[in-house]
Amino acid sequence: MKKFYGLTLLELLITLTIVGILLAVAIPSFSTLIKDSKLITTINKVNSLAALARSEAIKRNNLITLCRSSNGSTCASSGNYIIIMSDSNNDGDFSDVDDEMLTVFELIESNSTIRIYFQSFSDSQIVFTSIGSPTEAGRIEVCDDRDTSYAKATFINMGGQLRAINSSSINNAEENIIQCS
Repeated sequence: MKKFYGLTLLELLITLTIVGILLAVAIPSFSTLIKDSKLITTINKVNSLAALARSEAIKRNNLITLCRSSNGSTCASSGNYIIIMSDSNNDGDFSDVDDEMLTVFELIESNSTIRIYFQSFSDSQIVFTSIGSPTEAGRIEVCDDRDTSYAKATFINMGGQLRAINSSSINNAEENIIQCS
């Protein structure tokens, strides 16, 4: 008698049904994981760029501005780019010959649901002085299309220290501080 090594139609249908059920359960969780990963990546990049701006201010001994940009070349109140510029003569005008664009980074892709908010900073920009401290304290919030419980934020104090937090790690004194607006 000859043995056959294969699947019957019934075994194949049962296997496909089990795989379908597992995928139906796993895909929503995977989508949340991807969104969380994008938020974490974005806030980590914001922290890196802020640390770069602070260290450049100390190294160059002049004002360094980190700001949002819609075109990648000038500061704006909104936009998907983050730019870091050196103000060589500390006049707040970046059109001087000695002023230098240090970096341009597209922080958010144009089709992304991630949004960035500069809270308590004038004109959506952070200016670091030659001693590494910002001219204003505030926070940068990174949010997506979900509620604020998923949001991330970086606080920048007057000493120039960065502290990244997310809504789930906020203590009672900072409860509901992330607004995403």
